[in-house]
Amino acid sequence: MFLHLGHNLSVRARDVIAIHDYRLFAPGGAARAFFEHEQAAGHVRDVAAGKTPKSLVMTDEAIYLSAISPTTLLRRTRNSYRFVHNNANNTSK
Repeated sequence: MFLHLGHNLSVRARDVIAIHDYRLFAPGGAARAFFEHEQAAGHVRDVAAGKTPKSLVMTDEAIYLSAISPTTLLRRTRNSYRFVHNNANNTSK
């Protein structure tokens, strides 16, 4: 299953390592040094399409800034997992 991050971009749900509230990485935030390091390395991709980022989604390949709230993204990943898990159980009977 795929997780839609906004601005016509989706990533495989199984590739998502973490979904964080972007405010943790804002200036003065505890994780700002990590964010700046990853940004300098070219690993940060802004898919917020000019909107204020609400979430930061980490994968092995990149870190994505999304205008979709972390709560919504988490709910989408849980729904994807339930869909796959329920279909696997139904086909094994």
